[in-house]
Amino acid sequence: MRSIISTLVIWSGCGGQGGVTDRYVPFDQAVVTAARHKIAVFDKFHEALEAKDFAAIQSSYETNFRGDLKALGAAHSYVSEGNSLGMALDQQVEAAITLGAGTSELSVKEAAEEIVQTIVLRYTFEMIYGELKKSTPEGWDRAFAYYGRSTDGKTSAGIARQGQQRDTEFATQKNDTVFQAFIDGHNALVQGDSSLVTSRAAAIDQAVTEIFGLSAHHEFAEAAEAISENKPEEAVEGFAVGKGIVTMLRDYLKTRPNGAATVAAIDAELGKGDPTQAQTMAQVKFTTLVSALDTTFGFKL
Repeated sequence: MRSIISTLVIWSGCGGQGGVTDRYVPFDQAVVTAARHKIAVFDKFHEALEAKDFAAIQSSYETNFRGDLKALGAAHSYVSEGNSLGMALDQQVEAAITLGAGTSELSVKEAAEEIVQTIVLRYTFEMIYGELKKSTPEGWDRAFAYYGRSTDGKTSAGIARQGQQRDTEFATQKNDTVFQAFIDGHNALVQGDSSLVTSRAAAIDQAVTEIFGLSAHHEFAEAAEAISENKPEEAVEGFAVGKGIVTMLRDYLKTRPNGAATVAAIDAELGKGDPTQAQTMAQVKFTTLVSALDTTFGFKL
């Protein structure tokens, strides 16, 4: 596989005209822009979440996101909810909004906000894989836009930004792996190499899944540090975000060796914590959660 740097050199040499070369076929900028406009609609929802005004969050959710979320079917075959995934996620959003609206504790409001943020990420995750499975250039254009890396590779937003952050923290290369696989798979579509398209779609999906696994590690490790410093209230957010990511990954984790037992052990630990009662964070063995995730994903950090 050629390096990211050489890819960018090839890209810059194409002049953005959309012509086919033997090495690089540019993404259709019109399709990418349209897809990013769809994702940008969620920015209004993000602004409401950041403000932690749950009346405004409820209103923004109804206006900007709920319809799309409820219509979401699982693109991944391992997801137990199948075509009803969006309906299940809608219930989780409503529960989180109720949680945030019913408390004056900032840590609980932050936990509720992050639960919803995680659901937005899951929506995007399923949209990416759903578009990749179409095996069309337009589908790959949209999936690339949803991922969030710029077409020159220089900036990252959304899931790509999360990948960049985890790469910096753990010295991994997930973000570049996804970026390169998008380019290779898109080229292969035009060249009619269906085998390569399939393998690159799988590589993208695996790397994105691992980005989320690294993020769960990050959140639980931060919570563990807060507990070690006898600051259980500071562990609430990490607990909530990590739990939200585990909810996203639960069905995937079950497909891994000893997955069912691992998920049961993780759930047992998470069941000890209640974000509305910060003192319960001390009962959760966050280091056990980190170890379970690392073992399941094969992380050597």
